Amino acid sequence: MIYLANSFSLQMLAGDQCITVRKTDLRHVAEKLSAQNYIPAIGHEDLAGIASAMLEKALVPIPSGGLYDRCRVTLHPGDELIVLQVVGQRLPIGCKDLPDGVKLEWFHIETTSPGDSSFLQKSIS
Repeated sequence: MIYLANSFSLQMLAGDQCITVRKTDLRHVAEKLSAQNYIPAIGHEDLAGIASAMLEKALVPIPSGGLYDRCRVTLHPGDELIVLQVVGQRLPIGCKDLPDGVKLEWFHIETTSPGDSSFLQKSIS
């Protein structure tokens, strides 16, 4: 399963897991989200609107309910999480564009079982 969110917490992990966190870009995110269904879980309404505009330009299908959903995300081995991180300061309520001094960064988080040797392979490459 792939989730799209605006944050990551260790509380999201269901039991013992290994995680790989990689900084990525919109092109990679667009490829990943266009290739299969994903669950939107962006818990900040204004950020969800900005993310929708970015992804629509990249031709990523947006679910009919939009990207804003304060749902609980539980990651199991094999799940992936795409995180859109706000850097610089908090977004002001009601913003439609990024204010000066604020940027967005994408991260791709993959989960594996602790004994899964593919984790070691990904770490080395």
